[in-house]
Amino acid sequence: MTFLWIGLLAAFLAVPALILLYAWSQRRRKPVAARYSSLSLIREAAPGRRRWRRHVPFALFAASAAVLVIALARPVVVLSVPSNQTTILLAMDVSGSMCSTDIDPTRLQAAEEAAVAFVNAQASDTQIGIVAFSGFAAVIQPPTSDRQALVDAIRSLTTGRRTAIGYAIAAGVSGLVLSAVLGPLAAAIAAGGFAIGLLYDARLSRTPWSWLPFAIGLPLVPAFGWAAARGELPAAFPELIALGTLAGAALAIANGLADLDADATVGGGGLAFRLGRRASFPLLVVLQTSLVLLAIGAVLDGRRSPSSIAPLAVAVPVIVLGVVASRATSAAARERGWEAQAVGVALLAIAWLIASQPGVLA
Repeated sequence: MTFLWIGLLAAFLAVPALILLYAWSQRRRKPVAARYSSLSLIREAAPGRRRWRRHVPFALFAASAAVLVIALARPVVVLSVPSNQTTILLAMDVSGSMCSTDIDPTRLQAAEEAAVAFVNAQASDTQIGIVAFSGFAAVIQPPTSDRQALVDAIRSLTTGRRTAIGYAIAAGVSGLVLSAVLGPLAAAIAAGGFAIGLLYDARLSRTPWSWLPFAIGLPLVPAFGWAAARGELPAAFPELIALGTLAGAALAIANGLADLDADATVGGGGLAFRLGRRASFPLLVVLQTSLVLLAIGAVLDGRRSPSSIAPLAVAVPVIVLGVVASRATSAAARERGWEAQAVGVALLAIAWLIASQPGVLA
């Protein structure tokens, strides 16, 4: 046996130090005097004299500290395993980047061919399993020595994007069925949002029109909630459409800026990818500035509720910080910028709702 972090074994010196400290503290204990009316009461109430019991907690603590030091040093043992007891797990990447054609015909098909060749090269009694990962990991084929089952599992792999679309369709249909009980208007809005989402995934996500589903779909979210609750559209619906369209287009650009590196990897993307970072950022500034100015004008209308000022005051600096972060060269910073802008837009929506419909959140 050896240790990967053998230097941590020096921490063992702390264990005898703790023992010495404990022994010293026990020697310094002072007896406590108490007055009782009768010694016979003390004899009957006093427990048996087993002084070792009070040292058990510390002994357990010292032993635990010693075991912890050994665990932190990471002990390892190299053992020889018979070949007929070997189990191999193949991890296959099925993310969207595997659709790239920089390896003929695609990365995924090339990986499948390599995996099949690897499986066929192993001994017939070797256990092999298949794990596919994208946004999450899943066991596609538990370990088995059945070569045909393994090859079929490998050939059946598709990219995570197709799987996600399938899940989205199933969830969307379920949502449409549930929305039908909320009234015809809410059901119609839900059907429109579902159609826009499918159009984005199927056709528009990697085209210059990738912003359009955001611009149309975002104002439908509060409209659906209003229709579900009251059976009608809000009185300020035209104002909502203007604000939502600007917000949706701005968030689409911010999201595209956050995904520039990933889109470059797969060789395609939406409007932000096609315009490039230099042209997309000024467009984002114009959209967010227009949105903020329109929202301020709507909230500060003399007829509106003054309680809407608080979320507006928080939303504006959050959006500004998010826009600034979208200009960063780091993909992680641009991702945080996109998230900040989404939070800011949500706060603007709350401010608008309070201002345009006083008492609705009371």
